[in-house]
Amino acid sequence: MVAWVYAHMQLTPEEVEEYKGVPVVYHGDFGFFFEPDENGVIKVCDEFPGFTRYKLHQPYGAEEPKQISVPRSHAKHPTDTYPDASEVTIRRAISTYFPRFEGKELFNKSLCWCTDTADSALLICEHPRWKNFILATGDSGHSFKLLPNIGKHVVELIEGELDPELAEAWKWRPGSGDARKSTRAARAKDLSELPGWNHDEDDRI
Repeated sequence: MVAWVYAHMQLTPEEVEEYKGVPVVYHGDFGFFFEPDENGVIKVCDEFPGFTRYKLHQPYGAEEPKQISVPRSHAKHPTDTYPDASEVTIRRAISTYFPRFEGKELFNKSLCWCTDTADSALLICEHPRWKNFILATGDSGHSFKLLPNIGKHVVELIEGELDPELAEAWKWRPGSGDARKSTRAARAKDLSELPGWNHDEDDRI
């Protein structure tokens, strides 16, 4: 799994009126933001290759432990935020898009984990080992734009009616590696290399 980061800003009612209804704005060098929500909060995300958190782990059914990038449970570690380096890049995005808000306090600063596949394509199939165990995962950061229609294809798979072309694209295909490695500017950094996100001494899942 790979993590990206986000933070939120609280706008005044006057600022909300000014930014209400603006489209999602994206820039590959800085990041993106959403219009204010019903509470006047803007979500800001930076753009970068992502973070990993490799640990020796033995998934269910695996013959032996192996290094896997796994998230940390926020329920068990509610004080976790994001690395110090992310504060810099989030602030850079804000200064690019909202220079007037450079001094605003950021809150709900967090890591957002996505299940990447080696080829960055979805994994929607029946597990080859366990019959009727349906996988619908491997979004590789694409899920948000697919939410309006991806569910119907999962239903088609369950009912045996999935288009063969889609079934081939989303089939079980073991692999490993950094998804989109050919298009990312750099490798995903591991959280073990970065200070600031872990606010307790417990490094377990």
